[in-house]
Amino acid sequence: GSAACVFKSNGNQDLTLQTGNSATGSITITDGADGAITLAPNGTGTVVVSSALDVTAAGGIILENDETITNSTDGTVLINGIVAAGTGSGAGVFQSNGDHDLKLQTGNSTTGSITIADGDNGNINIAPNGTGTVVVGSGSAACVFKSNGNQDLTLQTGNSATGSITITDGAEGAITLAPNGTGTVV
Repeated sequence: GSAACVFKSNGNQDLTLQTGNSATGSITITDGADGAITLAPNGTGTVVVSSALDVTAAGGIILENDETITNSTDGTVLINGIVAAGTGSGAGVFQSNGDHDLKLQTGNSTTGSITIADGDNGNINIAPNGTGTVVVGSGSAACVFKSNGNQDLTLQTGNSATGSITITDGAEGAITLAPNGTGTVV
């Protein structure tokens, strides 16, 4: 009652804690330096933590397979810090879970958003809120819009009956100002 109580294996052996049922989960402390502690539920059983889980190791939580982190209340996962994807030597990918649009927005109820529409030929919509604008560039250097590869570049409004400005690809490429209908170039 006045000192810590210790359960340990007899000699250099792993220590396993489990129930007497033949189909039971277990907790195993692996013998030796840097030995792992394995929490192994049986079958579809889960490891339940009923209070905050404090991970203090520098390595953090390592997910090695297709594990999922879910908040069962509303599905929101809160991460306080930077979310990074990839290995650092290749492309990182953030994607929707299944065939659904992917949307990036702030937590404000009146915010703009960037939505990548799911499927073939899907649009990428950049939608400022209210009178907000889409600002491109750093403000200290020229900003360049260009096509990805040897393709023409066209600028037009979202109206189906609209004029357009097209820069034709190539060394002798033309710049075409094409008003719609009886519209003029001003």
